[in-house]
Amino acid sequence: MFNDSIRLKRSILESCPYFQLRTDLIDSHIYLFRNWILDYLQYETGIRSVKFDLLPSLVRKQFRRLNRSTESYDNDEQSKKSKRITDFIRTEKLEYYMAKINLEMNDNHEDESKLSLIKCGALVLDTGHLVRVNNLMGFCEANRFLVDQLKSTHLQHRGSLVGHDSKFGDQTLLKRTVIGNNCRIGDQCQLTNCIIQDDVTIENGCQLINSVVCAEAHIEGNVLLENCLVGPKYRVNEKNRYRNESLIQEMLDLI
Repeated sequence: MFNDSIRLKRSILESCPYFQLRTDLIDSHIYLFRNWILDYLQYETGIRSVKFDLLPSLVRKQFRRLNRSTESYDNDEQSKKSKRITDFIRTEKLEYYMAKINLEMNDNHEDESKLSLIKCGALVLDTGHLVRVNNLMGFCEANRFLVDQLKSTHLQHRGSLVGHDSKFGDQTLLKRTVIGNNCRIGDQCQLTNCIIQDDVTIENGCQLINSVVCAEAHIEGNVLLENCLVGPKYRVNEKNRYRNESLIQEMLDLI
């Protein structure tokens, strides 16, 4: 929590009188949206971040009362110069009236204006393993977790996972390493705690430690890489030594 206290509107407390407040949850960065959100994002160009702009806005709007006399699902509303988020909602029309009928059938006299067309929710994972892969360390952790969990005929050597149609030469040692599909690894190579993506070529006599090699990269002979990231289609010249380096083509635009 960024603050010692949190303010809740009375309308929220009226809608959700019973709730639990938790501060031990981590955002997995997995979001599911209805299709109309894409139309809204094309119109609302000021939204730059899903986490910091879009989600907080949707959460706030779901508790607002809707004045049905001013709301319309007609296509003519889409032509207005100034649009509200509810103008983009198309598929929820049926859901709204189904909820309204449900209230009437249960003799619930709740004000119709409190029916929300915007609903947000979260799924809490109580068991299992979840790794947020938003940095290199997280990516490595996720791959190494798979090595420990997967039981497959592709498992070669102790603690390593070798993908389909990948081959390696004589006296090559793999230790806690994940190798993708269609890779070629030469003789007398040592790969420790590495992640090798698809279609990578590693020539004879290379030593890689705690490194990630992206797809279609080519590492020439007798190269030493330690704590390095090799970008896609990057070529490492023979006999070079790199530590704590990111080897990426200049034209690659990283976000």
